[in-house]
Amino acid sequence: MEGSSSLVQPPLLYNSSHITVEAILNKYIAEWKADPENTSAVFVLTDHQSKLPAWRKLFRKANMQIVEVIPTHDDKGEPNQFFENPDGKAFDLRWHVLIVHAPPAKPQPA
Repeated sequence: MEGSSSLVQPPLLYNSSHITVEAILNKYIAEWKADPENTSAVFVLTDHQSKLPAWRKLFRKANMQIVEVIPTHDDKGEPNQFFENPDGKAFDLRWHVLIVHAPPAKPQPA
């Protein structure tokens, strides 16, 4: 990630024993700190925890911003379908989806 722009979408069931959103965000933050002017990302995160997830606090460390929240249902009450299963079939969202932008740092004046 360091020195590049990335699109990051963890697996839907990312709160498992082998990968967590916190680990992914902490890895990004470390890479961003190494080259902040050239490192950026967009994260697609399912927000399935009922309380404010601890990983949201990490957004501040790299100037990350939630730019869109995709709700489980549209304005007419119909389920939103944002993801596909491996067979290509779209399925209804069970949780809100957060689109999070982590911009590069502005260049520092010399």
